[in-house]
Amino acid sequence: MSGSAEVRPEVEAVESNRTLLADPDPVPGLVDKLTDALRAALKEAHSACTTAHDAGIAALDASPVWQQLLPEQRYELLTKNRVRALPAVAIGTTEEILGTLSTVKLNELRAISDALPARFTNAVTDAAKLLEPKAQTVALPSVTVRDEAELQAWLDDVKARVLTKLKDGPVIL
Repeated sequence: MSGSAEVRPEVEAVESNRTLLADPDPVPGLVDKLTDALRAALKEAHSACTTAHDAGIAALDASPVWQQLLPEQRYELLTKNRVRALPAVAIGTTEEILGTLSTVKLNELRAISDALPARFTNAVTDAAKLLEPKAQTVALPSVTVRDEAELQAWLDDVKARVLTKLKDGPVIL
C-alpha cells in the first residue's frame, strides 16, 4: 500500500527522535494519512468486486437457463455459490475503516473479485443441472490459436469431446 510507504519515514522519525509526546502531536496527521490510504485501497477493492458482481448478475439475467428457474431456486443457487451479496464496506471514518477491516481484509476483497466470474459460471452450471439433471459439463481446453489450422484442430477436439458426452445426455459448455 503506497500510503504506508509514504508514512513509514515519518513514523521512523517520530521513533528515532522520540517525538511521540511532542507538541503538536504528530500522531493524528499520521493516522489521517494511513486512513486515507486504507480508504482508497478499500474503495478500489470493493469497486472491483462490485463491477465483477454486477457483470455476473447481468450475465445471469441474460441466461435463458437462469430465467427458467423459480425465484426460490435462484436465491438458493446465488447463496450456494456465494454470489448473493458482497461484504459490506464502510469507509467514512477511521473507526468505520477499522471495523470493516476487522470483518473483511483487503486481500479477501481482491480474492472475491477474482473468484466472482467462476462463481457465477458455477451458478449457471448448477441451474442447468437443476433443469436437466442428466446434463454433464464439458470443460473446453484452453489453447493459444495462431492460425486457422490450429483453430480447426481445437474445434475438432471440442466436437469429439462433446459428441462423446452427448451419448449420455445433454451437455453444458
